[in-house]
Amino acid sequence: MASEFLLEVRSHELPAGQLAGWLRRLSTRLFEELMSRGLGPKEMITGATPRRVVLCFRGLPEEEAGRRELELGPPVADAWDGAGEPTEALLGFAERVGLALDELGTERTERGEYVSAVRDLPGRPLVDLLTERVPKILAELPRPSDGLLGSEDWLRPVVGLLALLDGEVLPVSLGGHAAGSVTAGHPACSPEPFEVDGWDTYAEALDARHIVVSLEARRQRLVEGLTAAAAELGGTFVPDDDLLERLVARCEIPGVVSGAFGPEYLELPEEIVLATLGQDHGAFGVRRDGELLPHFVTAMDRPDDPEGHVVAGQELAARGHLEDIRFHHLADRRRPLAERARALGTLEVREGWGTYDDKTARLRELVTLACGQLGWGDVEAHALETVGLLDGDLGTGVVGRFPRLRGLVGGVHARGEGYVEPVWQGIYDHRLPLADADGVPRGQVGQVVAVADRLSTLVGHIGFADAPPTASKDPHGQRRAASGLLRVVVEAGLELDLDLLAARAVLLYGEHLERGAADILRDLQALLADRLDQLLGRRGFRWDEIEAAKAVGTANLPDLVARIEALRGVREDPRMLSLVRAAKRISNIVQGVPEHALDGDLLEEPAELDLHRALGSIGAGAEEAAEAREYETCLRHLMELVPTLDRFFADVLVMAEDERLRTNRLALLQSCRRIYWRVARLKALAVS
Repeated sequence: MASEFLLEVRSHELPAGQLAGWLRRLSTRLFEELMSRGLGPKEMITGATPRRVVLCFRGLPEEEAGRRELELGPPVADAWDGAGEPTEALLGFAERVGLALDELGTERTERGEYVSAVRDLPGRPLVDLLTERVPKILAELPRPSDGLLGSEDWLRPVVGLLALLDGEVLPVSLGGHAAGSVTAGHPACSPEPFEVDGWDTYAEALDARHIVVSLEARRQRLVEGLTAAAAELGGTFVPDDDLLERLVARCEIPGVVSGAFGPEYLELPEEIVLATLGQDHGAFGVRRDGELLPHFVTAMDRPDDPEGHVVAGQELAARGHLEDIRFHHLADRRRPLAERARALGTLEVREGWGTYDDKTARLRELVTLACGQLGWGDVEAHALETVGLLDGDLGTGVVGRFPRLRGLVGGVHARGEGYVEPVWQGIYDHRLPLADADGVPRGQVGQVVAVADRLSTLVGHIGFADAPPTASKDPHGQRRAASGLLRVVVEAGLELDLDLLAARAVLLYGEHLERGAADILRDLQALLADRLDQLLGRRGFRWDEIEAAKAVGTANLPDLVARIEALRGVREDPRMLSLVRAAKRISNIVQGVPEHALDGDLLEEPAELDLHRALGSIGAGAEEAAEAREYETCLRHLMELVPTLDRFFADVLVMAEDERLRTNRLALLQSCRRIYWRVARLKALAVS
């Protein structure tokens, strides 16, 4: 019979930003533990609210399957003494495994021959396994990053523990609370305890109390409620994925409330209004026909607000936040952006990095070099002007309140001060993308400044012996900066030589770097290569497509992407297998052979003459397509060459005894290899 295990931990409120991660880690850890013991469930249900974490596994086997276990004892040489009597080591091993001496065997290993014991072990009952492992797995979760203490074995002080196996209480405890069959609803709306005997009665009881434990279901309910509330106000809510995730994690009951604020606050720049509502107040703005309305919508952790207390409190708080930010914004406007930027000039950016004037000089050099590579002479002047204003918003009250708005606030000020669109947009956009959902800078100025700024910043972190990013730690956001840099280059189609730009960025720091230029450049290129693989993988490209295209160069990223897209475009063509086989065969034959010039007069076999003619006709079309970066067309031309190649290999002995013929035939295949490599290193493809 299949079993059901229901686990719920209730505690003081958990940090919203870590809730989904904790749930994912806990469910994965327990699921893997069960699977490793042959106890995989047929269904897994997970959920979390600010005050409870829920797991339910259904369709569990009632006990582990029996298993046969091999255990090694002492080396055979140490098992018997000179008189043939068993040694203490052998007797101790036999006693430990519970077998007689004649039931022991031997096992040969790389280290020699050992005494061995084979035992048939019965499977443990599921209840015993869960009783032992569940408390340990719960205690393994990492502590909250906010520094607030929980119990010794949980994230926050525990309020209650529900642990049921087929309706029976599991004998476990957590945070000083023994497991039971009783839980409770919302602490304000439905605090009365109630008893459950499994998932069905548990889910039914929570639903009756309007509590939604599924994060995904709660997200969907909130979106539906926010959409409806904004529609009643005559508009749509302004999406913000980060805010939505915070609200999902902060409520058990996905209620929605709307409110209003004074229209005078709409005189503030829209970006600042939305940031204040979202970050300070936890609410979405409402827009109609492209214009903000003096309204907001947000979540409330209750099903309704019959007396209007929640609305009144929300509106009062929203007005307070907006009034505060308006004060900062008006004070910030009294000082021009250029003056603010100049005032930073002699201040040190970071220990060892030099002053802001030094930073500006480095960025000017990189921008000039990048514009030269791109042929953007008409963009350079605006880009240089943008660089001079880039950090002017650092001392503003608004950025002090909302550091994430750095750049955006500078762009807003520049727009208000009358700077031309390429300049204010370049300041506004230069830190994009900050998150996966963000686009890249809109204009050429913002794009080239974004590349220069990120590249220089990465060199600074790597060059001053900062800890390199690891899988779990990246305190300076180096991976994020590298990914953002690559996204700008790829998505904006910037045909830059990143290797040359990176080398220049290193040299611009001068002799102040703590590490050698070659080491810095090596680590920077390794970081960019790693993030490039991640970026391309997330775009749906396969690893072999990426490696095959990278083998012919990665300096020009838009060109690299075009090559990978071509490989993906022809991958399902039935002729692709033959093309890859031919490429591998050619590569194997000519690998390590010095380059030779082809002598047409030495071609004598019909098959090699046909191949030479095909290289002239079909190869010319492939070369023309490759020069035009029509790489898929080039590959389809190369497919037409395969039958002629197959006849060549069938009829012609490449490694002829005559050295002149052998050298000439190798030269013919080298010509084939050169044209086969016009798109990618085809032999790297895994085609079946």
